Amino acid sequence: AQVAAVDRLGWTALLHAVRCGHAECVQELLQHHPEAQVCVENAAGTSALDMAVLPPTGDVNQRVVRLLLASGAPVPSNRSAWAVLGPIIHDMAQTVVKPHLLHQAIAHAVAAMPSRKRARVGDEHPEPSEP
Repeated sequence: AQVAAVDRLGWTALLHAVRCGHAECVQELLQHHPEAQVCVENAAGTSALDMAVLPPTGDVNQRVVRLLLASGAPVPSNRSAWAVLGPIIHDMAQTVVKPHLLHQAIAHAVAAMPSRKRARVGDEHPEPSEP
């Protein structure tokens, strides 16, 4: 079977596994071309990481979120996602096995942040803004 195949609604097996919170399935699916899967969105424009941080049940499966981030999933830019992702990314920075993927996730995250917050992330002396 094709791991990146989509159903009529644009859902891949990874999206279904994430939605159901099946970390073992997510881990197995990400073993097969993770970079091609973590960026896929369903017909509604929802990615696997979007779904993982804002699940329909309200219960965030941190293991699923970590697996997606470690596989290079693009970080959503909405505030609700950041409330979940911030602590997880911080914790991963201390323990991640693949630091280059974490750095990529952080770079995507910083780029997606509103500009007024961006100056505060990792910048003790932001450039003064012009009047």
